[in-house]
This record gives sequence, C-alpha cells and structure tokens, in this order.
Amino acid sequence: MKKLFLAAAMLVAFSVATFAQPFGYGYGPKGKNMPAMRAQMAKALNLTDKQKEEIAKIKTEAQIKTVDLRSEIQKARLQIKEEMLKANPSKTTIKKLADKITELQGKIKDIHIDQAFKVYNLLDDNQKKIAKTRMLNFGAEARKGMMGKHRGFGRRHHGNFAPGWGAPCK
Repeated sequence: MKKLFLAAAMLVAFSVATFAQPFGYGYGPKGKNMPAMRAQMAKALNLTDKQKEEIAKIKTEAQIKTVDLRSEIQKARLQIKEEMLKANPSKTTIKKLADKITELQGKIKDIHIDQAFKVYNLLDDNQKKIAKTRMLNFGAEARKGMMGKHRGFGRRHHGNFAPGWGAPCK
C-alpha cells in the first residue's frame, strides 16, 4: 500500500512538474527563435520609428506585469517539491498549488493577448494585412522547419525511445 501511494505521489509530482513548465511564446524550444521571428516580422511590416517605440513600451509594460506572476509560479513549484519530499505529502496541498500555477499561467497568457492586440492596433491597414498573412502562414512554416525531411522521427527530434529509433537514416 505504501509503495502504491508513493508511486501515485511521484506520478502527481511528475505530471505537475511537466505541465507547469513555462512555455515559450514562439517557434523553437521555449521560444528561443522568437527574437529572429520578431525581427523578420518588423522588417516585413516596415514599422515606423514611432511604432517601434510604442511597441517597445508595450513590451516593457507586459514584462513588468508578468515578472511577479512568474515569481509566484516558481515559488509554487518549489512548494510542490517541498511537499513531495515530506514523509506524508498532502494531495490536497499539491492540487491547490497546481491549480494556483494554472491560474497564474492563465493571467500571463491574458497579458500576452492584451499585448498582442495593443501592438496590432498600432498598425495601419496595410501592415495589419501583412501581419495576418504572415501569422496565418506561420503554422505551416513552423511545422516544415521543425520536422524537416524526417517528419519528426528519430533521435534528432524526440530522443531514443526504443531500440532502432534514432538510427541514422540511410
């Protein structure tokens, strides 16, 4: 019974840790390619200096709003870790902390959506048309770039899950 409880507790901890990870807002692992994508979009939109200044202000404003939320998420993750290390971890406490993390992540997403609309509203009609076209085509381009000719199979993309997987293509 103790082993079953421990296994269930570890499963909960793993699930919370996995799904509570910060997600990148962009293409690539945790959005690492996002600065290059923003630069490409800015170039395509031919932004004025005034628009660039306003966008920088909007971005900073959003970062200020999210910094405390991100800190709270990190604290909740550490509290989950601390709870899991106890002799008798509380399922209720862990669930409350996981719910808190989800709520905070939702607030961050709301801030990012507000930021996106503020930026979009700065654009003129032609820039909005370009932005919409690029955003609609983004999914197809991102998938092509992520999958490449191997379509996602193999060590390069997903690790070596089973014998034979990830072997070099011939």
